[in-house]
Amino acid sequence: VLAAVRSAVMREMPVTVSALGGVSVFEYDNGTFVVESFLPGATGVTIGVNGRATGLTNLASGEAVAPQPAGRGRGGRGGNGGGGARTNFAVTVPAHSWMAFSVTP
Repeated sequence: VLAAVRSAVMREMPVTVSALGGVSVFEYDNGTFVVESFLPGATGVTIGVNGRATGLTNLASGEAVAPQPAGRGRGGRGGNGGGGARTNFAVTVPAHSWMAFSVTP
């Protein structure tokens, strides 16, 4: 049910998350965003970015996050309102913490 609600509400957003309840995304107008987990354990999160991004940069560590393989992370599903391309990234957010990212075009 949560996935369906997120899909409808976040349809026009440039960045989306697919995760358990208790995980949020906060976007900023400078091209960065934060993924925050309110859960008691580390959790896997799929971050979807509109378009064909080549990577994400973790702003705290400088670590680069590569996109998921094309069969698992790009294209059709969960689009940007027009059903266009989307690039997905898999990250693990520690318990009760947040991670800040910027998108590498």
